[in-house]
Amino acid sequence: MHARALLLGWIFLGACAPADRGAGPVSLPVPPAGLLRDPEEWAALPRTGRDAECEPGTSCARSLAGLFAWASRWDDPGLVPDITEQLANDSDHDVVALACALAWRASDDEAWRERARSLLEAAVHMPYPRGGSALRPGRNLLAYVLAASTLELAAFDPLLEHDFRAWCEGLAEVDLWQGDGVDVPGTFRAYQEQRANNVGLVVGAARIAVDLYLGGPVHLAHVAEAERVVRRFLGEPSDFQYPPGAFGGGRDDRSWQADPSPGRQVGVNPVGARIPPGLGLLVDGALPEEMRRLAEPDCLACGFVPSILCYNAADALDGGDPPGIAATGYPWEALQGLVLQVYLLWRSGYDAFAWGDRAVERAHRFLYLDYGLRAQDTWNDARQADDPACCDGTGDREQVDDTWVPHVLEALFDAPFLDGTNLVFGGRPGKNCGFADWWTLGLRSTAGSR
Repeated sequence: MHARALLLGWIFLGACAPADRGAGPVSLPVPPAGLLRDPEEWAALPRTGRDAECEPGTSCARSLAGLFAWASRWDDPGLVPDITEQLANDSDHDVVALACALAWRASDDEAWRERARSLLEAAVHMPYPRGGSALRPGRNLLAYVLAASTLELAAFDPLLEHDFRAWCEGLAEVDLWQGDGVDVPGTFRAYQEQRANNVGLVVGAARIAVDLYLGGPVHLAHVAEAERVVRRFLGEPSDFQYPPGAFGGGRDDRSWQADPSPGRQVGVNPVGARIPPGLGLLVDGALPEEMRRLAEPDCLACGFVPSILCYNAADALDGGDPPGIAATGYPWEALQGLVLQVYLLWRSGYDAFAWGDRAVERAHRFLYLDYGLRAQDTWNDARQADDPACCDGTGDREQVDDTWVPHVLEALFDAPFLDGTNLVFGGRPGKNCGFADWWTLGLRSTAGSR
């Protein structure tokens, strides 16, 4: 069992310090006893057949039904470990492993724990090619680490846990990856520090999870370094600086930045931001690096640079004004990484949800209220009118994998724009996590212990 570390004090990072800052004392975080929840908290979460709040027809029951449905795929012959996604763009093996671990916590049935263990074992022993983009292993590794923590792998199978630790460390901190904007081969750290978009956010979440799981002074020092990147992304003062070219993409489109000048770009726009300043479009909470994807050529009618000229409402929540649809789902893809980064740092004692004037909450608010693209919406939502000149008509809403994300925010804060009418229960898991409609229950009551 992973006990909460009582490591206090200071160390010098030495060679681990980034080039933009000299060596200096850094306070180490205190890793949580469990990455998603502390071990003693699981038994208090509501269960179907035991608790009234999980009776059939309730949102809790829908959440657990979805969780167990995904866990039941554990023996699907088509489900194979694919950490670098050589077989398909989205591998489900990792989130099924997480579902099995959570199913054990939701039932105390040891069979689910063993199934989660067997899926981890299969992943650890499956060879994988190195050298491509870290995005693919990054978005799969996180769920495996969360699963190992949830099922308490160290106590359940110490030999496998030994191999699992080496496997995780190799993927995140030894193997070199290249692509998706990182031109020189590097580890997960390089992706988090160079890509201020969904790529760096997803890989950064896996980086933080691995280091918290591995623990010890070296890995906790890595978490402290990652924390500075997250602070900078959210607009907090930080001694970390992104390298030139981290913002704007290949076409140097910084049109969604409230202040596009060098050194002033941020990952989440500040409170009250408008473009142009003053009476322009409200972009408070917008993620500029994701919103600029509106100009991507696969949406030819929206192919404007700067991309902010392509801005359009995506959902009837705001009355469809202006009409039509010209949306991008990349902000939700980015939040799959950002929310987990902030959550894991919060679990480690940082007040990360407060950073950037509650930047994570404002990012959700922008998407739900100002942009009108809820987590369950696609940019080709079958329930709203499409602009036939833009994008590709209607799509399958069941494939949306972002619906777990806002449950983390809703569980911790009383965000008035999130409630049972616009949250999805029992939805599809994401690319790196999922099932937060259940595992976040009761978080608000335990938040004071952080």
